[in-house]
Amino acid sequence: MTVKVAGLKELSQALAGLEKKVSKRISRNAASEGARVIRDDAKKRAPVESGTLRKNIVIKKLKDKKPGFVQYGIGLRSTKATYANTKANVRSGRAGQSYWQDGDAYYGYMQEFGYIQKYVRIQINGRWVTLKDQPLSAPIYHQATPYLRPALESQKTVVVETVKQRIIRELKKEGLK
Repeated sequence: MTVKVAGLKELSQALAGLEKKVSKRISRNAASEGARVIRDDAKKRAPVESGTLRKNIVIKKLKDKKPGFVQYGIGLRSTKATYANTKANVRSGRAGQSYWQDGDAYYGYMQEFGYIQKYVRIQINGRWVTLKDQPLSAPIYHQATPYLRPALESQKTVVVETVKQRIIRELKKEGLK
């Protein structure tokens, strides 16, 4: 999901008149503050059973696709892992390479969009395990409990105002406006 901030010509012109380094810092600070608003609202809306989902909602800085643009995403924490040096991985050429794997709140997307349970699940030592060799007689549909999308929809205007105010504060610090 992307929120485009339009109609801020004066602020963007003021940013363009600054050094590239300073402009980038101001943009980064403003965008991250706007992302924090959505993240905090998503944390409030997230269903709580153990609290893991709420703890794992984070802000991620995305790679800048265009020069002069800053992007942040709100999602679930993930961890970086490395393929082991096994015969299969060596054969496929991925041994030693890294990849992203889901964190502790791997089920967050299932909460957001709903899912169909096809197999028996049991709890062993506090962790849920899916028994893939034991299919259910009839699949169970679990309703969605969205928390990220409503947070974005409800906070759009607040985010725009927050970003605008942060840019104005930063420009005043720099001695402009």
